[in-house]
Amino acid sequence: FIQSNLSEMTESSEKAPLTPSPHQPEEPETSGTEPKIVDINEALEDAGFGCGTILYIAGSFLACAFDGALMIVLPLVGPTLTCTWNLTSFQLSCLNMSTYIAHAVCAGLSAPLGDRYGRRPVALVGAVGMTVFGVLCGFVRTYWQLLILRILIGVFFGVGNAPTMILSGEIPPKKYRAMALSGMMLAYGVGVVITSGIAYLFMGVLGWGWQTLMLGSSLVFSPCIIFLIIIRESPRYDYYRGDLKSAEQTIRMIYTLNGKGDVNLKLKAMDKMHVL
Repeated sequence: FIQSNLSEMTESSEKAPLTPSPHQPEEPETSGTEPKIVDINEALEDAGFGCGTILYIAGSFLACAFDGALMIVLPLVGPTLTCTWNLTSFQLSCLNMSTYIAHAVCAGLSAPLGDRYGRRPVALVGAVGMTVFGVLCGFVRTYWQLLILRILIGVFFGVGNAPTMILSGEIPPKKYRAMALSGMMLAYGVGVVITSGIAYLFMGVLGWGWQTLMLGSSLVFSPCIIFLIIIRESPRYDYYRGDLKSAEQTIRMIYTLNGKGDVNLKLKAMDKMHVL
């Protein structure tokens, strides 16, 4: 009798549906929205090419064009300075060489500073320094004032040059990377051509002084500062530093601006983080 009752209870328990106990929490249902785990290369490749990528390239392009503008402006006003201040050929050569020498000396610090403090901050400091001292060149009254300011322009030119180039090459997918870096080479020539046109307009057509040209050549490309303020740090830099959260936020911003929508992704942690 006992065995028959036990067998009946066992069969009824197998047939009866299991109801959760009111004291036990129900298991959460999987919604199927698990984040996609990718590395930095896969994330930027999937982001494609769009407004977010162009934003980074445009800021770097204007900064490189700014370099060309400030390098060509002094040869354009050289003859006028020679007549105005009675400069010797040696003094005029020192004005031209000072910027390039300062750039050559400080260019070696450019990449290490970009690795230490980030591509965007160093590029921004370089652009701001070139703008400030370039504008001040329009108000100088002596040869020595101009010489010192040109040296300072060369310093900030050398410091900000490499991070600007790196920033434009780290964002685009590999299909467009060579095109973006080629555009940076083109930007220097664009700055030279535009500044030469401004020189003809200001000094040749309007008859304005050389100070106006020095001032105008510094302001025409200064919007690169706005671009460098708007954009975030390179996600590759944040990724290799181990700051995955910042890298993910930047990549989501690029996805949104590129028209990919709000993507749910998670960057795969590296086995060994780079110490930058």
